Amino acid sequence: MRKLGFLAFVILLLILIIFSGKFFFQRVWDGKNKINIVFINPKVFILSLDPQGKRATILSLPPKTFLETIHGYGDYPLESVYKLGEQEGYNGGDFLSSSLQENLRVPIDGYIF
Repeated sequence: MRKLGFLAFVILLLILIIFSGKFFFQRVWDGKNKINIVFINPKVFILSLDPQGKRATILSLPPKTFLETIHGYGDYPLESVYKLGEQEGYNGGDFLSSSLQENLRVPIDGYIF
């Protein structure tokens, strides 16, 4: 029964990715190894899929959380980091993903917004 739930979750995730608009991955996922994806809309959360362990984990991040940003811009509310990246000439999704990766010490493989 757990296998069916995990499969349903993965199918739902793929449907969300297809219809969500824009998505970017920094590497090609082979479907066998763990992958971590940041969702930005308007809340920020990280989805971690572990096909070998048949587990999916969602980490919801409160928007008022302050996050130390990359490139020395200091601490900003999580809800503002994407916009900061765009204003400073970076790709907002990459800027947010890299800032999360540095702070949480979790590899981020892509983002969807």
